[in-house]
Amino acid sequence: MAAAPEPDVREIVARLREADSLDPAELRELNPSLLILEALAVRESPPFGAEAIAELRAANRRLLQSAGDAAAAALADDDFHRRLTANCGNQRLLEVVDPVRRALLAYERVYMLSQERLARSVEEHEAIVSALEQGDHERAAELVRENFTSGMPEVEAQLREQQRDG
Repeated sequence: MAAAPEPDVREIVARLREADSLDPAELRELNPSLLILEALAVRESPPFGAEAIAELRAANRRLLQSAGDAAAAALADDDFHRRLTANCGNQRLLEVVDPVRRALLAYERVYMLSQERLARSVEEHEAIVSALEQGDHERAAELVRENFTSGMPEVEAQLREQQRDG
């Protein structure tokens, strides 16, 4: 794996200022909602063909390549998850997922400030894609749940600490 570029200090400062306005309680509410909805969408999706698998991997590569740019990483992550749910066939479900995904984008940018968390997401995404490649939607849905629960508690704790210190 290539070394990640040095993060832009101005971007980090801007993201941390933004984090001052983020609410850990909101994150605690949004994250479980989205993981349930996305897991359901994955379960309801038809088999993922070669093109869909390639699109997921391309989004995951963009995530990996965006190391050091939290905004680009959050967008690549968002692209991955939107592609993951796009073909579920349940338009009402997608209409509920969309505003929750948009609300979580600011939290994702904070999440992606950590190179360790970004790398973990890339690995988790690859495991999801591998499960889908094997036609195991149930396993993929469980991996989606793990993806949402693996790092957001760290972000929530970081936001609570910033509230206490601020």
